Amino acid sequence: MKFFLMFHLIELSLLLTSFSVANTQAAKYNDCDISTYYTSLISSNNTITTDRSTLHSHIQKTHRTSLPYTSSSPDVWDALIDVDAGTSPNTVKLIYAEDTERPSNPHGASDEWNREHLWPRSLGVDKSGMDNTDIHHIRPSDSSINGARGNKYFSDCGVALGISSCISPAHAEAASDTSTDMAVWLPPMKNRGDIARAIFYMELRYDGELANENDLIVSDCPDNNPNAMGYLSQLLQWHIDDPVDDDERRRNDAVCTNWQGNRNPYVDYPNLVVEHFGTPRSPPPSDVGGGYDYCTKPKTPTLSPVASPPTVPSPSATVGNDDVEICHGMKAGDVKLTAFQSSGNDIVLLTALVDLPPGAVLYLTDNAWTGTYLRSNEGIQKLVIPSSGIPKGSIIGYGGVGTLYETPYDKSWERDAGSFALSTKGDNIFVYCLSSSDTEVFLNGLVYSSSGWMEDSTDESVFGTGSSALPSSLQSANSYVALSHYDNYWYDGTRVGTSCDLLAYVSNSNNWIGSNSNDGMKADLVLVPFTIQSDDNCDSASEAQDSQQPTPQSSNSNGGKEQRASFMNMSNITFMCIHVLMALVLFV
Repeated sequence: MKFFLMFHLIELSLLLTSFSVANTQAAKYNDCDISTYYTSLISSNNTITTDRSTLHSHIQKTHRTSLPYTSSSPDVWDALIDVDAGTSPNTVKLIYAEDTERPSNPHGASDEWNREHLWPRSLGVDKSGMDNTDIHHIRPSDSSINGARGNKYFSDCGVALGISSCISPAHAEAASDTSTDMAVWLPPMKNRGDIARAIFYMELRYDGELANENDLIVSDCPDNNPNAMGYLSQLLQWHIDDPVDDDERRRNDAVCTNWQGNRNPYVDYPNLVVEHFGTPRSPPPSDVGGGYDYCTKPKTPTLSPVASPPTVPSPSATVGNDDVEICHGMKAGDVKLTAFQSSGNDIVLLTALVDLPPGAVLYLTDNAWTGTYLRSNEGIQKLVIPSSGIPKGSIIGYGGVGTLYETPYDKSWERDAGSFALSTKGDNIFVYCLSSSDTEVFLNGLVYSSSGWMEDSTDESVFGTGSSALPSSLQSANSYVALSHYDNYWYDGTRVGTSCDLLAYVSNSNNWIGSNSNDGMKADLVLVPFTIQSDDNCDSASEAQDSQQPTPQSSNSNGGKEQRASFMNMSNITFMCIHVLMALVLFV
């Protein structure tokens, strides 16, 4: 009897200890108090340095812990449950939702909360770097709202697109003062300043000098750089309109003390924002949109000492004209090549992994990329996205008019330059859009030749008509595939999943089927639309990309992490304690 009594007392003790550990995160770093953290940066007149380089080095050096994204040990889920705890026990605060609090467990499934990267992963956040798990820019979000935001820039409506395309609220479950269009996302007023300062922190912290990190940039011209986030002027205004409050200070303390060891200086010293980023510019007329005026001015090219490459014929952006052709927020991975036929009629099928904004322009070319420019010896086709946009999951066809492969978009393509003609001996295909400075923003690339992707070269003749170098932006976003030579190819993998997972599946050459048959592609498969599910806003690198053969998560997944007993809620603990006490009564 004494044995059983001792056994159950030990069991009860362990359960209560487990609950205590789950609900109180012990301090990890004791030098995070604002009065001591910046000691080395305070001058004799008791002011903090405004030197960006010095501040960058300090917050990088003190960023001492890189959390795992999902793990059996403390990870990003656990950190968010701590630093974003709700006012009610065992809840978290959601960043965009009308119903702002949600039970902290369970999480990860489509009807639960997940992890929102304020700086989207497709805009330069590396899946292997500390930026991917930096808690200063990750927040709990309703999964469906997170999926609706996707990788849109932060801004009010009327900046990228005309105000007529605006939807408010941004989602049925989002706060009433949110809004969105195909290119931008406006969060709730109470969180706008917090979001702005998190984005400013990310640019200061990550400059690309460490492995697995890119040089992140906040800009009013984000289409001009694959690692850029927009819109700077909007974020600067939000910083003014929604100043730092006690909740934001408390979160900053907790991230440093309990998890990472570094602070966000723009929360501690808000005046640094103007010092580092300036003041907001005037937005464009909201009925027109089109981005900030100074971004649409063509850049003056810098001449190289070597012979200039040939000019690639392409439409020019006209300043002050409603027909300015810009990407409208489209980025690498938003559109994927999913089938093509080079035997007989040239046919290409694309799939939209995000909603494509009206007025944006897609370009399709078999010109080679040299590493610095597109060659001009082959052809370019052009498609203007219709006023209704193109919904995510849609199949967009080229060259299929009058065939089994015709889609609603085949008749809308126009010749832009040269002659687009896929070679049965192997070729490359690129999909891109043009930035406001009239430079290519690559969305996807494919090569089907024995040579695969070639090295960059200043001698364009090495590429012939069937090979190409791989643009670095596509490599960073994992939005490319290299196939061995067959005349026709089609993607044969799953067509249901998050945009991030599907990006990984389509980029895996093992999921493609090739054929030299004159019968072309498998018509009953290649025209089946994709079903895009909500995700963790992974936008450049999903967890599925860590494997060559990723396995889709089931609909009741909790994000790849089992709910651990040490993080049970109070009701479960109470039930188990009662069970133990009843057992004690029986044995005594």
